Amino acid sequence: MALIVNTLPAAAGVGFVRDGWKLFKRQPLGLPAMTVIYLTLRFLPLLLIPYLGLAISTLLAPFAVVGMMNVCRDVAQGRAPLPSAFGRAFADAPWRRELLRLGLIHMSISVAAGLLIALAMPRVDGTDPSWHELLMAIPAWLISFALVVELVVLMLMWFSPLFVAWHGEPAVKGLFFSLVAVWRNRGAFLLLGAALLLVVFAVSQLGALVVLALPSAELAGLVLAPLALLLLAFIQCAAYASYEAVVAQAAA
Repeated sequence: MALIVNTLPAAAGVGFVRDGWKLFKRQPLGLPAMTVIYLTLRFLPLLLIPYLGLAISTLLAPFAVVGMMNVCRDVAQGRAPLPSAFGRAFADAPWRRELLRLGLIHMSISVAAGLLIALAMPRVDGTDPSWHELLMAIPAWLISFALVVELVVLMLMWFSPLFVAWHGEPAVKGLFFSLVAVWRNRGAFLLLGAALLLVVFAVSQLGALVVLALPSAELAGLVLAPLALLLLAFIQCAAYASYEAVVAQAAA
């Protein structure tokens, strides 16, 4: 498919949220179920393997993104969300090597940024400083640097796995085109980010009310876990909607 990036007005960010909600409503149970697989690919190595797990999770991130977006595309086209959508991300296809290369680049950037931040971290007096003391010791410029790096990585990785898997672009070109696509539509993505923050805040407040209303922490956890999955599934739907608006209209 040809790769042509549309430039949309800032108000399109609201459309990403609206279209994401419409997509989510088609499979309000199936999409959260598939989100469990997405989260497993993204974060299980991080939880199971100290240090090396972070590298593995970063390496698998493009495959997890393509798998989840395969799910969203299946739902958008009227098909049921199935785990096989994640298998297609690992299929023996010409772009699998490029996805792996994309993961290696993502891992390299993340590790390099993490090392720079760790080296720049100031030392804190005391043998066992608290989290509050550690946070207060971090200079403002270092926090700003970390936020900028995180934002740039997010822009690079927002569309690049799909540009590689769905459009056959090499990893480096996919990263570049993703950065350009998000920057061209920065107003829409800023509005999308603000809208999603409001949704997350509203859901977190609802979760707090649930915790206060239930008699035990175990019961609250049983309620909050599905609520978190619903929220994450909706965010993935909004991400897919942003792709459809920015790229897919001209992809045929």
